[in-house]
Amino acid sequence: MNLSPAEWIAIAGVAATVVVGVVSWIVSAAQTRRTIDRKVLGYNMEATPLMTTTLKSGGLRVEYEGEELPDPMLLTVEIFNLGNVAIENPPISIATSNDATYIIPVQVEDAPPGYEDLWEIKRVDADICEIRLAHINPGQTAKATFLMDETPAEMPHFRCPLPNLTIKKVEPAEFAKISIGIAEAAFPMGASMARALGIFR
Repeated sequence: MNLSPAEWIAIAGVAATVVVGVVSWIVSAAQTRRTIDRKVLGYNMEATPLMTTTLKSGGLRVEYEGEELPDPMLLTVEIFNLGNVAIENPPISIATSNDATYIIPVQVEDAPPGYEDLWEIKRVDADICEIRLAHINPGQTAKATFLMDETPAEMPHFRCPLPNLTIKKVEPAEFAKISIGIAEAAFPMGASMARALGIFR
């Protein structure tokens, strides 16, 4: 079937209209999904030894605030708000397993300006500490450091028993995806458009 140039132009116009309509629907649907409140808290924990075997064998002793640390470990906990709403006063606790490992709070690192009194860590007892965040906004990251007196048999447990909250453990290899998630939380419309156009996968 031979079509005239005018007919081809008309078909192309209809096709372009359909494509624009489909893309608009995809963006609209994605934006609608993102307007539904989603409470998602991601976390990552990493333990790093602070003494070498040579220092240990040399008889070096380490104390922190009067407590001896025979095999000191630095525990770093990062918390990410991966949802689209602020989470207020999440009851976050870090607890070592039942292997007599002590955990000692050090500090909240790099708190945003004005958050110095809103984010803090407190020791509940020898093996439990709380990370107290008055709130954490979508896209925000909180970072807290602790000391442990020895290498634990297993990593401490991250707990946050809040209704309708999803907890996600984030591995270092996923940090790039987390960055995209944070961008989506902070700029939902722009991220929806980028995903619809294939920029984000």
